[in-house]
Amino acid sequence: MTKHIFQAICIIPLAVILFAAADNPPAPPVAEKIPHVTEINGHKMVDNYAWLREKTNPEVRAYLESENTYTDSIMKQTEPLQKKLYDEMVGRIKETDVEVPYREGDYFYYTRTEAGKQYPIRCRKKASDNAPEEVLLDVNQLAQGHAFMTIAAFAVSPDGNLLAYSYDDTGYRQFTLAVKDLRTGKTLTDHAERVGSVVWANDNQTIFYTQEDPVAKRQYRLYRHAVGSADPDALVYEEPDERFVVEAFKTRRGLHLPDFAQPYDQRGALHSGRATRRGLEGDRTAQTGSGILSRPQRGFFLHTRERYGTQLPAGERAHYRSRQQELA
Repeated sequence: MTKHIFQAICIIPLAVILFAAADNPPAPPVAEKIPHVTEINGHKMVDNYAWLREKTNPEVRAYLESENTYTDSIMKQTEPLQKKLYDEMVGRIKETDVEVPYREGDYFYYTRTEAGKQYPIRCRKKASDNAPEEVLLDVNQLAQGHAFMTIAAFAVSPDGNLLAYSYDDTGYRQFTLAVKDLRTGKTLTDHAERVGSVVWANDNQTIFYTQEDPVAKRQYRLYRHAVGSADPDALVYEEPDERFVVEAFKTRRGLHLPDFAQPYDQRGALHSGRATRRGLEGDRTAQTGSGILSRPQRGFFLHTRERYGTQLPAGERAHYRSRQQELA
């Protein structure tokens, strides 16, 4: 009972503020109902507002802007309170800050922020005393001219000369691959759409990346790209099973690059061996031109060929071959 009374006390002042925000509040916009029927397994489902997903439809934008206008008019009198709350929250944040650096190769990499700027700055320093800072990617500069910007993949080539990263300037979580020459500061012409994982091969010229399905947003293809090449990227592997998603990463030693296919809806549970609870029974095995290391009921590894400088020493290759036979 006490809990409900407390909730009522908290809610009433907000309601008073909202209703008092305008003497003659405008009528809220009402979205048009356009029935969209989807039939699945013999069942028909009707969505009257499916048309609001049409991003290029000018009527969608017009409706969303009318909602924003309505919200602004209702909340107009609360603007001083909004500013007070915002300033209080910002006042508790250390705007100029530096994250703990991590070492990779001959450099310490870190991210820092500056007061008054919306986005982080990616930097590095040589692993030596009094080394100068090198700004690899200032996201604030990258965001100029865009309403939104975020970085996902961020991978420096083994020799430290090239940076491969992916960015999204729409907010739709569709990332574009870009490559920057850290020696000159120039962004190269390399380009790929709907990118997920990004990994360098040890030859410093080859990038492996995964690509998502344009509709389901499932990472399902692994491509190989040669830096500076205008030729179509080579498709290394495609996962046809919609229950699985493909990721690429380097091993800790940096000598091997496996591609890992795992259950699409069980990515977090996969490594603990609980993927079978969603009906993923039996071994997951695929035959490709690159070879595999099978992992029963836990996905599989697809290993790249040795020509890209990602091979293991002979002894470890023999170990993995024997291990593959055991798991087959």
